[in-house]
Amino acid sequence: MPRSTDDHPAHSDHPDHPRHPGGDPARPHPAVPDAVDRLVAELDPLPHPLRLRHLARTAHALAADGGLPATLAELDRRGRYGRRLAALAAADGRCTPYLAGRLADPDDVVRRYARRALRRPEFPSAAIEAAYRDAPALVRTELAGALLAAGRPATADRLVEQAREWWGERDAARLLPACSPGTAARLLPGLAHAVHHWGRLGRYQPQAVLALTERELADLPAVLGTMWWEQRAHGVAAACAADPHRVLALLERYGPGRLAGPFRWQLATLAAADAERTVRLLTGPHPGTELLPLHLEPAALRRLAAADPPSLPVLGRRWLDHPDRLAALLSALPPWRRAACYDAVTADAGPDGPHRTAQVLATLPSERRHAEAR
Repeated sequence: MPRSTDDHPAHSDHPDHPRHPGGDPARPHPAVPDAVDRLVAELDPLPHPLRLRHLARTAHALAADGGLPATLAELDRRGRYGRRLAALAAADGRCTPYLAGRLADPDDVVRRYARRALRRPEFPSAAIEAAYRDAPALVRTELAGALLAAGRPATADRLVEQAREWWGERDAARLLPACSPGTAARLLPGLAHAVHHWGRLGRYQPQAVLALTERELADLPAVLGTMWWEQRAHGVAAACAADPHRVLALLERYGPGRLAGPFRWQLATLAAADAERTVRLLTGPHPGTELLPLHLEPAALRRLAAADPPSLPVLGRRWLDHPDRLAALLSALPPWRRAACYDAVTADAGPDGPHRTAQVLATLPSERRHAEAR
């Protein structure tokens, strides 16, 4: 754990010291500073893992006998090192009130321990809202991510409207992934222009993103479609895991002239949902027909090969002039299906061509490979 020679108990005029109304520094019970001195001395020579373990045992014991809050207050007086120890001890001892007041702490380590406590049901939502209202942009971004990780949609639902009033639409849009699906669907149309990370929003609010996509593309002139997909493709692609059939329908009806890069990593998901529609999307008279000869990922090829859709040979024919891709497709098939697929792919091809290269023929069973070589 980081230590500094400056991180020892400060003088009485240190700004971190709480003061009585009369101006004198508040003083803990004399036994508490002595106990903290001993704790710091015990921690000092230990290697990092043992230091963490010893502090956790001490925090658990103090929490059990009611002495943890006073110990935290004393550690909090002792500079950065002491305040980090206090935050870690509060996390170990589940002293939520201490951490609730440090979500916007100037020290990023202290803030990190405080944010982790958001997962606890007893963590007060009011503390989150108060910290967000007065925090700088970096801390607000951290809190938005922490709400998402902690799964606190009710808090995010209350905060998103306030954030819009306090800090503007960019802040409100940043909170949408953490909101409930209903709130996200209601607010997204008015905040779409302020969304920066469409991929994250599509992952956590897939139905809201897909509903907005359907509405916007239905009213959008075709000439503007390419620009729309360049801006929003990450969001639609991220929604594939939640509703691949709906994504396929969108791509079939409104897809761009060339499928955007994010969909390359989702083709396995689409193929698992409907392999035939996926192959038709790649090869047929759909807006996305210009995807090929983009190299497909092995997972997508395996999904397509396992499903064995009727249009699979059409996919192979698109790769007749790309032997590496044709060989990858044949290799994804079980050996006993490769010859039949090769015949279907090359039925209308001439006797010579890239499809007869050694790379492609090597995927065929030995007897067939030797016959083709002759």
